[in-house]
Amino acid sequence: MQYGSPLEMKRVAQVTEQLIEDLRRSRGSHKEHQIHPRVLVIEDDLNDIILIKRVLDVFGCETTVATSSAEALSIVKDSICPTQPDFDIVFLDLGLPGVGGAEVLRCIRSLNKSLPVVVVTGDANLAAREDIAQAGYVAMVNKPLNVESASEILSKHRINTEFRP
Repeated sequence: MQYGSPLEMKRVAQVTEQLIEDLRRSRGSHKEHQIHPRVLVIEDDLNDIILIKRVLDVFGCETTVATSSAEALSIVKDSICPTQPDFDIVFLDLGLPGVGGAEVLRCIRSLNKSLPVVVVTGDANLAAREDIAQAGYVAMVNKPLNVESASEILSKHRINTEFRP
């Protein structure tokens, strides 16, 4: 998905890098005591994967990436169960080629009704929003994902990125 000019994307990358550096400095040297949330990122665009991983790295997330619907469905079927999912949260691109993000979301919901799924999209028209709203996502954010959005989502869904007591 294309969104914004190369100059806008460069500026987004610069601002993201600065925010990441500021957050790292503010967290101090207690990194060894962090809890590492397990995140499944389902995204087909390499640039978006890199950016999402960089943002989630700030929070110490252990990130698994699926780059296609087929790969995502395989990971989901092998690792998500109702009682003990392998992931704490899923970030899902709505515009996946093939089966598509909405179908992947339905599959996740059929296996686990409570696992938080965040839809990350560059273009969600009203019909697509209504379609996936029925499938049950917890948040929808526009691309590119940024540190503030990720922090808000992780906090809201009690994905613990703070230091262990």
